Amino acid sequence: MNEIPVTMPVAPENRQLGAFDDLPVGYAELDASGAITYANQSILDSYPSVHGSMIGRTMWALMPTGEQERNCAAFLLQMESNEEPPVVRRCFYTNAGEFRVYELHRKLIRDAGGRPAGMRVVSLDVTEKEMALDTAMGKSQWLESVLESLPKAVI
Repeated sequence: MNEIPVTMPVAPENRQLGAFDDLPVGYAELDASGAITYANQSILDSYPSVHGSMIGRTMWALMPTGEQERNCAAFLLQMESNEEPPVVRRCFYTNAGEFRVYELHRKLIRDAGGRPAGMRVVSLDVTEKEMALDTAMGKSQWLESVLESLPKAVI
């Protein structure tokens, strides 16, 4: 079966409204340099203070300062690799003044020649799931350390 090549992101003025804007999860398109070319309403609602200037900014500009350079390098390396990117988790600083953990599902946008021209990103907020897992792991480690400190097994 022949796969139809995916073309460049659709310019906002030519995009049909509805399909992406109404998704209950964040959806964005980035160009090959990492600049946001499109962001749906879910993402825009998370960052109302940069609402008008979201387009043209990089996705990692919304991440903690200490992680921006590493995430930029990872994005550019992914674009050069020509391989479909894996799912990753990243921390973003929201307009509410808090850091949220998002699971990013990414897919390359390819030009007519099959070369990476950008990336589509769907973001799922997994902050509560991440916190619950951290709590459970902490309790598990505490219990393991208590059991290891017992000199004899308790029957």
